[in-house]
Amino acid sequence: MPRTAFVFLLLCALSASARAALPHTLRACGDANGFPPALFRDRAGAAGGIDVDVLRRVLEPAGYRVEVELIPWARCVLLGARGDYQIVLDGVRSPRRERAFLFPVSHYSFTPIFVWLRKGPPPDIQSVAALARYRICSQADYNYELYGVPAAMITNRAPTIDAAAAMLKLGRCEVMLQNVEVLRAHHALGGADLLGDPSLASAAPAWMPRVDFYLMVGRGVADGPRLVALLTRGIESLKRDGALDRIRAKYQNR
Repeated sequence: MPRTAFVFLLLCALSASARAALPHTLRACGDANGFPPALFRDRAGAAGGIDVDVLRRVLEPAGYRVEVELIPWARCVLLGARGDYQIVLDGVRSPRRERAFLFPVSHYSFTPIFVWLRKGPPPDIQSVAALARYRICSQADYNYELYGVPAAMITNRAPTIDAAAAMLKLGRCEVMLQNVEVLRAHHALGGADLLGDPSLASAAPAWMPRVDFYLMVGRGVADGPRLVALLTRGIESLKRDGALDRIRAKYQNR
């Protein structure tokens, strides 16, 4: 066989092998504590939310089955980076993360918001320096440094949103930091309506950026770049036809 023909056949074989590298069932993992509206356990204990809907809308028409497991976040990131899970849910981009993961386009973003007791004087939330004089509470395991607030400034961390709100109402902190979309989803899923509570006031500071979140594909995933391209095409298609907006609204406007 001529050498050129052999090389051609070898490249075809390698290409076919790469196309077959993604398994029929794609496994995704997310934080066991949940991250509504993106990810949470429904009443039956199964994973639900924006992430799950997006994955199914994008991957199932392409012939893949999707399994979503909720496990401790640090374990999810570790196993996702080495390829045990093909997709890690709800990550943010950073130079460190980009060394371990590939990123499709973002499928949602969050808006930071401050909440405080209406009966007292409103806090100065116009800068991170102004915030330093207050006791700030929030939910545990959230990374608010993305918004320019150092972790050391979060003096009280609660296991749940309702517990953080209880801290605020008991005077254990003066300001609660959360996300508008998270609070809306919390209420939509049966939790307290903190944005509609007459005893509370809130504002979204202009100096804090919205933060984009991503589905992350570990660099250890076989044929990861093809999976990223598939996710990007699917998410962009959902954006164009308005389906992504409908998915977002589904978990915040009940």
